[in-house]
Order: sequence, then structure tokens, then C-alpha cells
Amino acid sequence: MAHTLILAMMMGTAQADELLVGRPDGVGVGLVLGSPTGISLAKRESDEIWQAAVGWNAVRDALHVNVDRLLNISTGENADTPNTVWPIYVGAGLSLRLGGDLEGRFDSDGDDASLGIRVPMGITMLPRDTRLDVFFEIVPVMALYPATGLYIDSGLGARFYL
Repeated sequence: MAHTLILAMMMGTAQADELLVGRPDGVGVGLVLGSPTGISLAKRESDEIWQAAVGWNAVRDALHVNVDRLLNISTGENADTPNTVWPIYVGAGLSLRLGGDLEGRFDSDGDDASLGIRVPMGITMLPRDTRLDVFFEIVPVMALYPATGLYIDSGLGARFYL
């Protein structure tokens, strides 16, 4: 069963590479709206995708700094948008939260910091032969320090590639 899953993922990656011709490469800078809202950065080189964000979470009254490594697991096309591909991705990363309270799971005077592991899952809209991407993601975050807890980040954003 595991061999079949690995083979399917490899075949999906090969098909994704063909579909992603004309995608933006290099460094992308943009905005993300959601939890948190702020500046989004991405670095795309071939199949390697790194993303980072710095933003404010008004609900938790906290500054967030996130860094993730992403992997496209599938890429689709839509007949209604023939010059656009839709990669679906998952990843892993780190989250640093400064200030606020983690859903009431530990006492906070507004100056606490927490560190956690992120698992971003999302979809990107990549219009071919443009320097733009638009993305939506949902990110479970497991806080590890100073106390454990689980919360969800999410965002809708766009980046322009330099």
C-alpha cells in the first residue's frame, strides 16, 4: 500500500511539473489576510517553495512570525481558466507568537512568547506567464512552548514575484 501511495505521489509530481511551466519563480512579496494579517514572502525555485509571514492576530492580540517549507502534492487545471493552474500543497514549519494568549490555555500578561509547529494545507492560483500568485490556506498549529495547545491559522493572500 505504501509503495502505491509513493508511486502515485511521484506520478502526480511529474504531472504537476508539466502543468507548472510558466509559473513565477524567485522571490514573491505580498499580503495575507486572516489569522494573522500581514506581509507574506515566498521563494520559489524549481520544486522548492519556502514561505514566511509576519503579521498581527487581532483576536489573540499577538504578533506572529511563520516560516514553512511547502510541497505541491497535486496540480489541477480547470477548463474555465485554461491559462491558470491550481497547485494543492502541504508543508511543515515553525510559528513564533509574541504576546497575547493561546486560547486561554496558559496565563498571559501580553508579553508571553510561544513556539509551535505548523502544518499548512492550501491551494494556490497560478496564472501562467504572470508574476503573481493567489493562495488560500488552513494551518493547524501545535504550540509546544511554554505550554502545549492546538489552534488554527488561516489566510487568503497574494504575492507579486520580483
